Amino acid sequence: MDILKSLIIASEKAANIARILRQNDRLLNILTEQKDSSEANPKFHEDFKTLADVLIQEMVRHDVSLKFPEIKTKIEGEENCHFWNRLGEEVNIEIKSSEEETTKMLLNIMDGETAAILAAEVHKNISFSEIDTKMPEYDFDINIDELGIWIDPIDGTNEYIKAKEDVKDGEIFLKGLKCVTVLIGVYDKNGVPIIGVINQPFFEKSKRNSYQCHWGVCYQNGNSQIKMSTVNDTCSTNNKIICVSSNENEENLKVLRDGGYTLVSPRGAGYKLLTVIIDHNLIMEHYTGFIRRIFSVKTNNLLLGYVCTARNPSSSWW
Repeated sequence: MDILKSLIIASEKAANIARILRQNDRLLNILTEQKDSSEANPKFHEDFKTLADVLIQEMVRHDVSLKFPEIKTKIEGEENCHFWNRLGEEVNIEIKSSEEETTKMLLNIMDGETAAILAAEVHKNISFSEIDTKMPEYDFDINIDELGIWIDPIDGTNEYIKAKEDVKDGEIFLKGLKCVTVLIGVYDKNGVPIIGVINQPFFEKSKRNSYQCHWGVCYQNGNSQIKMSTVNDTCSTNNKIICVSSNENEENLKVLRDGGYTLVSPRGAGYKLLTVIIDHNLIMEHYTGFIRRIFSVKTNNLLLGYVCTARNPSSSWW
């Protein structure tokens, strides 16, 4: 269970970094760059990354690798570790062995006070009891050598950058900072998701969503299956809300509307799926313009791992 707790703690440190950088619009503007065509998501007209994305990803990699060195080469993420400062110099974002060294590295792209604040947050020790989440019910053993980790440091980057007023439809946020999530997924050598962590840096407690950080485990250990999460296995049988992508095929959407479903389109893939996990709605997952699958929230334990794992492992790892 050490790996689960380590990822939950890393996600909370990530949320702290995201909040610190979001507090200063001028600083965030300086520390935002547009991705080139090799990095950008082809679905978006413009795709951006911020220093928060890169710093969070490298912090998670650093912290997990320190505790589990055997997994170091199997930790990957959404962003590369390079960032350009205002002088046009490329800076390699790397978490150093000490707070002082990390501060020195960050001085290449920001002022001394901010560099010191962020370095302190990166190297800060956080206890599990400080995190707004559920304590795992029991311990479990897992072969670390057979795991890979994927990090999406800030899912919903455009909402994070713009930070416009939150807009809600019932209990679901359609846009704004509440749609921003930190996603960490763990999968085995066959690409099967087994652990997922979702942290909402700008969380707002609601009747159904009582935790800032959600996690789930679904792991086959010999003849026994380990299955636990922050959410219940019950679902809303009368729930007729479906969460859709903004670019879904209109003919498919009409079929759902005619079937009596209410359709909502919140920002952020991670947040969309989180609404399923916390039982706000059913979800329609889109794939190149057509309905691929409709999930029931009855599967939320497994879905949490599925949501956070964004890719299969590279064959060269195993």
